[in-house]
Amino acid sequence: MSPCVWVADSEIKAAVYVSPEEEARAAAAAAAEQDRLRSKGADDPTERALKEMMGGVLESSKGAADVEELAKPDWMLDAPNKAGRAQQALDPR
Repeated sequence: MSPCVWVADSEIKAAVYVSPEEEARAAAAAAAEQDRLRSKGADDPTERALKEMMGGVLESSKGAADVEELAKPDWMLDAPNKAGRAQQALDPR
């Protein structure tokens, strides 16, 4: 027998019932995760490297145009060598 009425989860406004056992289990898991992070945070190599290299932020405050451009070495400034000319001949641009 098929149901007469279909109700989507988003249409239900009542809070989901969580049993006391589920609440205790979730609280214990959260406490264990917090303890793990606290003990890991004492000497986390990832965080330490981020702080040392980038001051603790993942994105630079400088824009892409403000980034210092590296100077080309002398050997790159010379005329292309024989292999370079052959490669250029193959390039359709």
